[in-house]
Amino acid sequence: KKKSVQWEISVDGGAHFDHFDLEGWKNRQKEPLVAKEELVESGEGRENAPLAARMPDREQAYDKAVILFIAANPSSTEKLGSQEKEHSQISRIVKGKCEVIDLFSASPAEMNNAISQYKPQIVHFCGHAEEEGLEMHDRYKRGGRSVNFQALARAFQSLKEDFPQIELVFLNACFTETTAKAISESGIFTIGTTDEVHSTTAMAFAEGFYFQYAQAANKAPDRVLLAVKHGLRQVLLDYNEDANSLIHLYHNGRSISI
Repeated sequence: KKKSVQWEISVDGGAHFDHFDLEGWKNRQKEPLVAKEELVESGEGRENAPLAARMPDREQAYDKAVILFIAANPSSTEKLGSQEKEHSQISRIVKGKCEVIDLFSASPAEMNNAISQYKPQIVHFCGHAEEEGLEMHDRYKRGGRSVNFQALARAFQSLKEDFPQIELVFLNACFTETTAKAISESGIFTIGTTDEVHSTTAMAFAEGFYFQYAQAANKAPDRVLLAVKHGLRQVLLDYNEDANSLIHLYHNGRSISI
């Protein structure tokens, strides 16, 4: 019978001793680290499920930039058909480099909770807006809830204090200049629009922006500026449209020259 080899190991500078069972250690290496029932399910669609849905009741550890994709289209507003496509395109472009968390039919409270839970670098809003603020769902999903720019500015000021990793708020909607300026007062880069923006323009800009951002994620300090420039070039090349006067980047309440 083969005897178990034991090694005597000094711990804490020789103050205490323990024994290492080599054979027992080898046997333990054959055991799965995670029980079968705890393994993350795979399959079509699972890769785009929110992390909380894929791995319930588990604390998440992120080694990638997190993009929180917030979509709102209350029944009181015009139906948007591009939200799912925009989410799908962004997820495809940044796959393997950034983690995309989706929050559809979002209320202000759900947005607040998701930022606290997932601690994103980017908060991306896709929906309707007016010069006074954003249109979101009420907490009971019975109708719309207008969130004015003053409330959003104060909320993001507090969020930035608690979660300093927030780098950018991307307002991919029409007439968001006032809201973007107000949010940016907290030192958060914010993308906003000065007028109505066509869905094809918004999509092209987002695709270009996230392609460049994903290349420089966790690397370049000026990655947001580079990504905005790349997105504007994408619109120019796709549609012969100069969007510099329509899509702006704001920081500390001021528009940044691109």
